[in-house]
Amino acid sequence: MEDVYENLNNILPSGYLAIGRTKGGGEIIISLNNDNSYGNISMWFGDESSLDLSDLSPSFSQLINDQVEQIG
Repeated sequence: MEDVYENLNNILPSGYLAIGRTKGGGEIIISLNNDNSYGNISMWFGDESSLDLSDLSPSFSQLINDQVEQIG
């Protein structure tokens, strides 16, 4: 995670932290902004000039829960 942070430190959108990577090379990022986006999980394929985010989940907990297969 430290290596990813170093590589993306000045590239990620302001107020976001990379927490993973997609198979397609996109970054999975979490919002640390002090607004209504705090805690949101997004996917980002942009560069420093692009803020094209794809929402994945409203929270990390929800993202994990969405990955669990429901039996029933």
